[in-house]
Amino acid sequence: MTKVLVFFPLLLLTQGENKLVDRVYYPIKQLKNWTEARDYCRGQYTDLVSIRSAQEANRTSQLIVSDRTHWIGLFSKKGSAATWTWTDGEDVNYTHWKYMEPNDYLKSDICVAVNNGRWFDDYCNRTYQFMCYKVNRMYYLIAQEKNWTEALIYCRIHYTNLISIQSYEDDMFISQKFDSNVPLWIGLYNKKGSRTNWMWTNEERLNYSHWKYMEPNGYLSSPVCVAVSKGLWFDDFCNQTYQFICQKGKIGKRV
Repeated sequence: MTKVLVFFPLLLLTQGENKLVDRVYYPIKQLKNWTEARDYCRGQYTDLVSIRSAQEANRTSQLIVSDRTHWIGLFSKKGSAATWTWTDGEDVNYTHWKYMEPNDYLKSDICVAVNNGRWFDDYCNRTYQFMCYKVNRMYYLIAQEKNWTEALIYCRIHYTNLISIQSYEDDMFISQKFDSNVPLWIGLYNKKGSRTNWMWTNEERLNYSHWKYMEPNGYLSSPVCVAVSKGLWFDDFCNQTYQFICQKGKIGKRV
């Protein structure tokens, strides 16, 4: 069967201590037992899907035919309700069981599937369709104050680059998850003293912007760099020191 690739127009981001993860979900229409499904996902993508919130449960359930059963990445190996584990190591902080489920967890090696949006446990050797996910990008808030060039170097050494923000949806999710009251460097800069010469550090074109009122206003004092505060962008001298957001993932060329 053909696998279906789905990108969400809104990034589904999960927050760790200082990290956001952007995922892409892949419903797979092949029939496999749970172990085969897990191995397939790990070989082709990242892992079987882990569902960590009601929002994510709703989003993933929209991608599959409701009456078709799909394996997800939750399992129990030790026959105890307290030992449910996601295959990718995520904490089990959210569940969405059917009525009277789980009911087989006292038997060893029980795996979890979803049908009509609700979860149930089943023997791992049953064959169902399944859902994989792939980590597309990860964002890291670095709570150190550096000038823009130092921030760029730090991100390139430890991650991939300073963050580039390409849409309103990206912008809103990031500003909501990170402390937007604190100015944060992003990867936008202007080194030629022209309103039209804004460039992301990975050479992506500036197709989206979210400037404060009367910004940008320093671009004639070349070079200038861009920070975000309260969800709005402003330009500033690159030698100012702010916290910053790094991005990890394949995001184009570097300057």
